[in-house]
Amino acid sequence: MVYSASTLITFGLLAASIVALWAPQIKLAQYRVHAWVPVFAASVVSGFIGGILAWQAIASLSAFGMLAKAARELPVGRLIRGILMVFTGWMALALSMHLFPGFSNPSLVVGARFSPTGIPFTHHANFDTTSAGLILMAVYCNPQRTEWRRVLTKTYPIIALTVAAVFGFALLVGYVAFDFKLAPYTALFLTTNLLFTCVTEEAFFRGFMQEQLTQFFPQRPRCAYMALVVAALLFGVAHGHGGPVLVALAAIAGMGYGYAYLATRRIEASILTHFAVNAVHFVFFTYPNL
Repeated sequence: MVYSASTLITFGLLAASIVALWAPQIKLAQYRVHAWVPVFAASVVSGFIGGILAWQAIASLSAFGMLAKAARELPVGRLIRGILMVFTGWMALALSMHLFPGFSNPSLVVGARFSPTGIPFTHHANFDTTSAGLILMAVYCNPQRTEWRRVLTKTYPIIALTVAAVFGFALLVGYVAFDFKLAPYTALFLTTNLLFTCVTEEAFFRGFMQEQLTQFFPQRPRCAYMALVVAALLFGVAHGHGGPVLVALAAIAGMGYGYAYLATRRIEASILTHFAVNAVHFVFFTYPNL
């Protein structure tokens, strides 16, 4: 497909704002700001000029940003904070389900067949979903640029076990078959999947949901594992559009992503595990499924 200049600029800036989450603060005038903020603002302006965003979209993203920050930082009691967290989670889900008006999300591919025996695949660039993940990542997940060696050392075995568990089950039930491929769309798919899908979903299910469930009962160590399981099961349910087999596969994968987060206390670990599963799926197996 040929993409418009507004689509390339808007989503290029959106991708850059996600990468900038790991950049140091920058100085603007007399103030120091997080690097992702001006890049994301430029993406919003580009989207508005290009017709991808209307004023309603900008209003809903602004409201979500203020709600997420208030739920995290306002000096309120446990009950009020819990209510604010519930509303933050609801609004993030609503954005991911495209329930707010004003977003015109372009298609990247429509009805493509990457595997001869696979079903057609359609892929959209979703500004609303990705922005929700970006905001949650910035407010709740504390991205860090340090101790990568420790994180990777702990994450490698979890990645291997998660990949083995997911695709072992997928092959067993006949959901996919081996199908190695390097389609022309591979580079774009992997890039957008990492930045727009893995970061977004891990910010919500691990950095926000699993972490907040864990903190709600900090005096009970077992609650960390309960939070992991709950977040993984909800991650599976979120894939209900693909049927019961995909729900089971997503829940299994979610267990791996959640354990990577719990073992390292770093959102980067769950993002890498998530991306490894998706990349292996796209390159080595039927995509999306038989």
